Amino acid sequence: MDTQLLHSQNDRPLWRQIAGTGYTHSILHLAQYHTERGNVQRVAEYWQEAADRLMPLDDAPDWQGTNRYNLACGYALTGQPERAVAELRESLRLNPGLTEWSRQDSDLASLRDRPDYRALYADTAAPE
Repeated sequence: MDTQLLHSQNDRPLWRQIAGTGYTHSILHLAQYHTERGNVQRVAEYWQEAADRLMPLDDAPDWQGTNRYNLACGYALTGQPERAVAELRESLRLNPGLTEWSRQDSDLASLRDRPDYRALYADTAAPE
């Protein structure tokens, strides 16, 4: 049996599941804690630190895109729309599978009326 891949993980390596559950999930809660207390600068720092640590682990486009997507969400939630759209653009280029989710992700709600955000979806139906 191949212990690196498990069917229940959609053929993703086990270490990615561990990184997502054990590390990224914790960052989500820390970010929420600081957001609720108005410390948005710390939230942005958490997401940047997470990207800096996780991205070097694998150069696969889907991994890079997912980490850039999380960073885009962090920027959107902390009032940095230009940085958010730039990271989102790169994340969707690297991992197009995130496109549909990005259209409905509440973390990106602050970007939806921006022309640069809408331009990301110019080749497909407009985001709702």
